[in-house]
Amino acid sequence: MSKVSDRDLVRDFIHGSVAEHYGMAKRSSRRRLDETVMSSAIAGDYYYEELDAIADRFEEFQLGIDPAALEGHSTPEEWAAQVTVAKDDLTYKMESALKDILKDIEAKLHDGAYSLER
Repeated sequence: MSKVSDRDLVRDFIHGSVAEHYGMAKRSSRRRLDETVMSSAIAGDYYYEELDAIADRFEEFQLGIDPAALEGHSTPEEWAAQVTVAKDDLTYKMESALKDILKDIEAKLHDGAYSLER
């Protein structure tokens, strides 16, 4: 049995929420709905890659701190372990926030909130 990562669980949740959201919306064309959900899923991969890059830069910066600054607080090994946990927390919180933001903006977009004809 393969182990599912937290990132995969969050991605499945986000994609499931998008599908659920669009599944409840009234649309005249099922094909158009499927294309919208698929494009959201593809875009979601791009967003995750960007969040990973941010988390990687955070990790690199934190691991680059002068060991003398850690003296009396953590060993370099302890610091590295703490940075890993912090990076995972950062990634999770960014993904959660992004999910909420995308859901809100997409709902507004599909409800016509950004229409220039108002």
